[in-house]
Amino acid sequence: MTHRILVLGAAGRLGYVAAEAFRDAGWIVTSLVRPGGAARAPTGTEIVEGDALDHQAVAAAARGVPIILHALNASYTKWYVSSYRYSRRRVYQYVFWVAGSKQLRARDER
Repeated sequence: MTHRILVLGAAGRLGYVAAEAFRDAGWIVTSLVRPGGAARAPTGTEIVEGDALDHQAVAAAARGVPIILHALNASYTKWYVSSYRYSRRRVYQYVFWVAGSKQLRARDER
């Protein structure tokens, strides 16, 4: 079973790392980015440009996607390289934990 997720703010600090981590865990990732932000989105994801405040645009991007990760405008502003690396590692650990638990449940349901 393939899992799908929509990451709002996938060109931002948290959203980018989360989208990468889910993609690397084998998920199909849709990345919602601001208009003109496609170049900053993670490669290997389905990129959708749109305004996250436009409910219809978000609903269209979320069609067929059961999980939405809200990573818009994280208020933390002191993203030093060391904390970025630490945050990236923690996000990957969490994503692989979530992805792994879903894969185990899917396997157990067979």
